Amino acid sequence: MDANVIISAAFGGKPLEAFVRALEDHEVYLSEAIAQELLGVLSGLSKKLSEDQLLFIHEKIQQLLTLATPISLSTHVVLSKGSQG
Repeated sequence: MDANVIISAAFGGKPLEAFVRALEDHEVYLSEAIAQELLGVLSGLSKKLSEDQLLFIHEKIQQLLTLATPISLSTHVVLSKGSQG
């Protein structure tokens, strides 16, 4: 899951269902790059959300960081022709 899906999960709906299902049914791995992106997205939302919303999202990110298995990526993976940049 990319950082935007994880952030969207904090607001409920289908992203939350997918996120919860992933945590329940699979082992979730998290790279340092995604962890940093999550924290960066949170910082970018500070002007758009209330303090309570930001606190809620921050708590969910911290839960993910605790539940996910950290991994180190040493190989560049091309997922599609459009992502070769």
